[in-house]
This record gives sequence, structure tokens and C-alpha cells, in this order.
Amino acid sequence: MGYESKLYVVEKSPRGLNEDGMKYGEVIAMIDMCKLGSDFINMLSNYPPTDCYIYIDDEETVEDKYGDPLIEIPVQDMINILDELSQKEDYRRFAPAIGLLGGFNSKDWGDLVVLHYGY
Repeated sequence: MGYESKLYVVEKSPRGLNEDGMKYGEVIAMIDMCKLGSDFINMLSNYPPTDCYIYIDDEETVEDKYGDPLIEIPVQDMINILDELSQKEDYRRFAPAIGLLGGFNSKDWGDLVVLHYGY
């Protein structure tokens, strides 16, 4: 079992706190992974909800379409997760996602993270 997933690459800012004290997350990139299996969801279970909000469809968002909080994953951890899954399963979206995430030089960015959004 799985559900549709989007991965948002976000640079978190200490400025722009909302009324709940959450940081503004500027969306830098997004990749639609479509349906991923339960292995992927299970691998994210150890990561915390984010402390930032993003805008999706011009609305401030802190949770996904299922009402679950957005989960924050370090960029390198997400690369490792996708790489591990790609060793078990041939899915054409893994390589582009790994390539996108691997293209970010952490020295060029502030607090850059990946947010998981289920829909």
C-alpha cells in the first residue's frame, strides 16, 4: 500500500514567522513522486514534523492532504532513502529525484531541507 507523494525542497528562513511561530519555507523545487510504497512511508517515520510552513496553491500549508504534518528530511538523508529504494525497485522517478537533490550544494544554501507532502 502507498499513497501519492510530493517532495518539496525548501530553504527555511528564521524570518517570516507565522502566528504559530513557524518559520517560512521558500519552495526551491518540487518533484512529484506519484505513488510510492509502504517501504518509503516507513522510512520517513523516524523524521519529525517540520517547524516551517510553505505555500501550496497560494495557501499557507503545514500539513498534507491527509491532515498529517509535513515531515522534514535532510537532503542527504532523502538521497540515501531514494537510493536504497532504487536498489530494491526499478522506478523511473528515483533517478531524477536523486539527481535533483544531489545537485544542491549545501554551501550555497542556508537551512535546506526536503518536506514530504502526501496527497
